[in-house]
Amino acid sequence: MRIAVCDDHPEDLALLHTGIDAWLTDMPGVRGRVQEFASPAALCDRLRQGGSFDIYLLDILMPELDGIALGRMIRRGDSEVPVIYVTSSTEYALDAFGIHAVGYIPKPVNRQELAAALQTAYTLHITRRREVISVRDGIQIAPVALEELLYVENSERKMNYVLSDGRHITNRRRGGSFESAVGPVAESKEFLQPHKSYFINMKYIRSLYSDHIVMDDGKDIPIARGKAPEIRRRYLAFLEEKGGGYGW
Repeated sequence: MRIAVCDDHPEDLALLHTGIDAWLTDMPGVRGRVQEFASPAALCDRLRQGGSFDIYLLDILMPELDGIALGRMIRRGDSEVPVIYVTSSTEYALDAFGIHAVGYIPKPVNRQELAAALQTAYTLHITRRREVISVRDGIQIAPVALEELLYVENSERKMNYVLSDGRHITNRRRGGSFESAVGPVAESKEFLQPHKSYFINMKYIRSLYSDHIVMDDGKDIPIARGKAPEIRRRYLAFLEEKGGGYGW
C-alpha cells in the first residue's frame, strides 16, 4: 500500500511519517510505503509521471496550490481514493467535505486521531472494486489485486509474481504458454510485455530506456530487440491518459 504525505513544513511532514509508521506497526499483515512531498508541485510532478497512491494525506495551507485544490486534482484522476486532510485551520472543513475527504485532522496532530483516520482510509482502500486474480502459493490459492502487482517473471517454467508490498509468490507453470498462464494480466491495458519472460505494470515503471525498464523496486526488465518503439508508444499513451485524468 502506497501512502503519499504532502506538507510544506518539514517538522509536520516528519511527524506525520512517524505517526503512519506507528499505525502500520500496529497493523499486522499490512505493509505500507510512505512517500513524502514537501510541496504540491512535487506531488503533482510524481502524478504526471504516472505515479499513483492508495491513500493521500494533505496539508491545506500550502504555497502555490492549497490542499483543497490539490485534492480536487487528485479526485479527477481517481474519484474514490481516500484523502485525509491535516491542517492548522478549521475553516476549510466544508471544502474538505465537498471532495469527500475521509478525515480532517487539526494540528498539532493527535496520534489516535491520525490512526482512526488511517483505519477508515485503509478500510475504504481494501473494499474498492479491484480486479483480482488467483495465484497458487504453495498448497494455497492467494488472491492478488492487479493494481498491486508490479510484474510477473517467467523463468524455466517458474512464474514469480512480485507485489508492491514486497511479497514474492512463486509457482510452477504446469502447461501452456506464459501468456495463457497469467490470464487477465496479459489482457490488462495497464500491463506490457517488453520481453517474452515478463509482464509489467506500467504504473510501477520508474524509468524507461531504449533497451531496458527500471521498475519501482529497482528491478531491470529487458526490452526485446525491435519492441522498443511499441513499448515507448504504449507507455507514453498511458502517461498521457493518467495526466489527462488529473486535469493537467
